[in-house]
Amino acid sequence: MKNKLFKTKTHGELFEKLFHYWCGRFSVDHVPSKKDNRCNCHAMIEDDKILIYNSRKLGGWQTALLINGVFHEIHHYMYKLPYNTEKQQIESEYLAELFAVKMMKQHYPEYAKESSILHYNKLRTDKWVKKWPIHYTAFSKIKEYK
Repeated sequence: MKNKLFKTKTHGELFEKLFHYWCGRFSVDHVPSKKDNRCNCHAMIEDDKILIYNSRKLGGWQTALLINGVFHEIHHYMYKLPYNTEKQQIESEYLAELFAVKMMKQHYPEYAKESSILHYNKLRTDKWVKKWPIHYTAFSKIKEYK
């Protein structure tokens, strides 16, 4: 089944297909999704009920990051952790990324190492630290990214 999922025209389509595929595998109810290139990030769960993804941002991502992002967003959807304070945001992002790392190792070991290396490199850039301080703080706690 995995090979069919990788046959898409764009990274946005692949992200959406993988998201729905894995939601089904995790017995998550259908999650509506829509493409919105105005979104500031690669993807997000809006109002705890809809996946919004930016195909333009996803277009520059390597497959390993894209798969990791799918698992990350699924965790946000499944657990709907509070996201009101900075501390809650950091905890939510940390747990979502930890879930993504675990799922990558389990289901896509061939991409897990590449994803870890890419995250390791991102965490060492000033641009990432300044643009995504919540994610930087959360991801810095993950041992695979150290």
